[in-house]
Amino acid sequence: MLPFAGPERLAAQLRERSIDAVNLHHSDWSGGLTTLFHRFGRLAFGWDAQFDRVLDGLLRMGIDGVYSDHVDRMTDALARHLARPAPEDLPPG
Repeated sequence: MLPFAGPERLAAQLRERSIDAVNLHHSDWSGGLTTLFHRFGRLAFGWDAQFDRVLDGLLRMGIDGVYSDHVDRMTDALARHLARPAPEDLPPG
């Protein structure tokens, strides 16, 4: 649970105070929340990303950085992410 009035207000306050990034537990992030912080020019970091499914999900939602105890899992997840075709390269529907 996020400890503030709302994510948009937090993003605006971070921008006003020249704070570049927000660092939340991986379970607090969603694609929409990542997009919101990016709209305000803030970086999105996720911590406690210990499992492949968590790392893959964070990368798919556009997270800017992850914290994990497993460097090998992080590099494997990044390799999988970079090997996926971009949405604009996929055939239509």
